[in-house]
Amino acid sequence: MRKYLYRMVGVDFTLIDGLDAVTGQTILSEVGLESECFPTVKQFTSWLGFCPGQKITGGKVKSSKTRPVVNRAANAFRMAAFSLTHSRSALGTFYKSFD
Repeated sequence: MRKYLYRMVGVDFTLIDGLDAVTGQTILSEVGLESECFPTVKQFTSWLGFCPGQKITGGKVKSSKTRPVVNRAANAFRMAAFSLTHSRSALGTFYKSFD
């Protein structure tokens, strides 16, 4: 499956720690090959539901929670990030430093 994804996209997703062929396929099936609907990274991360929606009143932040999103691509990214907890790579070490 890795070869087919590379032929379709031209990029090997599995070179990124935490991503495998199935995760890459899930992300690709949700986002698509042409991502003109997301001209900026901010719009893409907002669509995934990773950006907190700040409720500000009177200049004070009252709440800063991410909105609940039913999105397979977002779940794939979360599972890939969680898989780094057992990784001995640089990304795994960086992820473990958040504890």
